[in-house]
Amino acid sequence: MTKFAHRSSTYSAEIGISADDFFDAAADWQGIAGILPAEHPYKFSKVELVSGSVNGQAPCTRRMFLDKSSLPEDVAGGLPDYFQETMLVADKEAGTIVYRVEGETLGMRNYYGIKEIEPIDDKRCRVTIWARYDFPLDADADGMNDGLVTVYKGVIHGAEQARRS
Repeated sequence: MTKFAHRSSTYSAEIGISADDFFDAAADWQGIAGILPAEHPYKFSKVELVSGSVNGQAPCTRRMFLDKSSLPEDVAGGLPDYFQETMLVADKEAGTIVYRVEGETLGMRNYYGIKEIEPIDDKRCRVTIWARYDFPLDADADGMNDGLVTVYKGVIHGAEQARRS
């Protein structure tokens, strides 16, 4: 039986768009592919909302279908066809988005993430993404953390680039 350990990952950055602009980009649950930078490790061929979900309103569940042709074959073979995430809280006034990754993905279980958006002034904000998840004791926890931080950087800085354009 696999033994798991509680893990967490985080990344925070000050960016040059307003807190409202970042929140709107991050809560656009169907628009994630449009904010990820070209160098992001995962490319999505499509993103769809599950039946009954309303974009930007919690709860909202999306399926992000991977473009496996953009990944090395040995990596692509071990990935699911899509990741499914549910936005549980979207509170613009508090600057908080809470979400979970459904099921077991990349060896992780019980993944819950929080995006905290704090205004600095009307043109800048600080965004922190942090998550807690369970990960096998015998797996590469540092590699998983590095991969998640890369994803968080892509979301934060990708939203900044997209909203500045």
